[in-house]
Amino acid sequence: MGGQTSRMLPNRDVDLGEPLMFAIAPLFRPPAMPRLLRAVGLAALLTAAQCWPIAAADAAPRALDDCLLADARDGVLHEFDWLSACLIAGGVTDECERMTQRSLLAATLERAQANSHSGTILQRAAAIHEQLHRLVLTGRYDKHATDLRRTLATGDYNCLSATVLYVELCRRAGVSVEIWSQPGHVYCAVGERAVRIEPASGQWRSAPLGVTTSAPVRRITSVQLVAKFFYNRGIELLERHEFAVGIDALRLACQLDPLDADARTNLLAGLNNWALVLAEQDQPAAAAALIARGLAIDPDFAPLVANERYVAELVRVGAHSP
Repeated sequence: MGGQTSRMLPNRDVDLGEPLMFAIAPLFRPPAMPRLLRAVGLAALLTAAQCWPIAAADAAPRALDDCLLADARDGVLHEFDWLSACLIAGGVTDECERMTQRSLLAATLERAQANSHSGTILQRAAAIHEQLHRLVLTGRYDKHATDLRRTLATGDYNCLSATVLYVELCRRAGVSVEIWSQPGHVYCAVGERAVRIEPASGQWRSAPLGVTTSAPVRRITSVQLVAKFFYNRGIELLERHEFAVGIDALRLACQLDPLDADARTNLLAGLNNWALVLAEQDQPAAAAALIARGLAIDPDFAPLVANERYVAELVRVGAHSP
């Protein structure tokens, strides 16, 4: 499932009266023109104290997220199993729900395991793919169908949810599988010759793994794949202007996969765009705090550099206003 990554806007001077918005473009989406996140009012005004970290009212749902981060900080899961980690990163915030959904996943995958233990590695990989689409991925491909709870309930899927379930079925069948990522897409490779498999495709397709795109391609770990769930959650929240929790999800994505340049770029973009929303709400000090947080991560991020001047001027003007 392809997707357009965030692109840096041209590095140019920006008049103080023209704040530079940054287009946030998600991974795991079909090709589309990136949309500007326009600075519009939020449901409630945000104070400077709420800019970073997120408000205390948002802290409770993050308990499982933080437990997962602590568990996987070294790149390996210790306390949580992989499917539970994917459920949590996909949005499960309640331990009882995690256990329920984990049991449903196990039962669903158990039904799909039949007839995948004989033949060559590639034949077994093909049988798993067929079983997955016949018994689990029975709905439709939908770019928003990241959450495994939705896949269980409706059969809908995207490349991320499909890849997780395919990898899990392969592991249960003793089929060694690699996970690969490129901007906008994840997929698998199996066998000694690294045959590329597309779990989200309804038709069985296998081809040599070779690089077929100029985009950066890398093999990723199971934990780095979990990070993609946080990434997608963050993007969808930012698109709804739920900046605090969206930025926090992207923070978790970056911490679980520090090599994910797109997650880092969109984290910075979210801070930039949230700052502009606050500036339009006459909260320049809060906006300046967000920009400072972003520049501490990357002092050369062009939109933040430009908007630092813009917001600093708002702060200066406000300080001299009667």
